[in-house]
Amino acid sequence: MNGANLRNAHVYISGHHDFFPDECYGVSGKENGLGTQMILIVDELHEPVKTDIAKDGTNGRRSNFFRNRRWVFRFFNCSNREEGDGRLWRGVARRYWPIFEETDPWKAGARR
Repeated sequence: MNGANLRNAHVYISGHHDFFPDECYGVSGKENGLGTQMILIVDELHEPVKTDIAKDGTNGRRSNFFRNRRWVFRFFNCSNREEGDGRLWRGVARRYWPIFEETDPWKAGARR
């Protein structure tokens, strides 16, 4: 997590594209078609977040951000995120990804 994330309300997913199925990527303009909606379960938020990931309109490359970013400011405010904080991604099932704090017991090895 860096200052740009906090200022612009986005979470980088670069380096994690192999984690998301191809059908979750839609064209650049949502009016032209969305990818299959994913459900993100985010710490501190009471409702699941539905989103896809857009592709660049000029070169077709996958975006490094979720299309729906309205939830990110709420998450940052509720969780008191600061520059340098990390994020732990864990796939549970296809199109269903909880987002946990780095202190999650799965990372600590408490559950295997």
